[in-house]
Amino acid sequence: FYSIRSEMSVLGGIIIMGHVCRVLSFVTAFANPMVVQMYGHPAGDFMFIAGVLNGPLLPIAFVIPWIASFKAVRRRMEPATWRKVQKLAYPFSAGKEGPVICALAVLEEVGGDDEDE
Repeated sequence: FYSIRSEMSVLGGIIIMGHVCRVLSFVTAFANPMVVQMYGHPAGDFMFIAGVLNGPLLPIAFVIPWIASFKAVRRRMEPATWRKVQKLAYPFSAGKEGPVICALAVLEEVGGDDEDE
């Protein structure tokens, strides 16, 4: 039986790196007044703050376990060390999905409930 889980992790990481680069570029993009005007003030301010807070932390929580997924790196690591490194993926998942869940909760509150009418 052959598992392709680590290969899929490496391929997925390549795709995610494009998004990580985009998030990191938010910090410098908002120095341009045209970008700020394009997004508008409430959304633009939120995206800038999210880029500054999540921007540096998420790549660290993503890149380290991603590099450890390569077979050449994994072979040189102790199994216990590899498991500890892979647990860095949990803050990455929480950091990328947490804001989405919060935004959906806020939208649900603002939208109200149709059954009350």
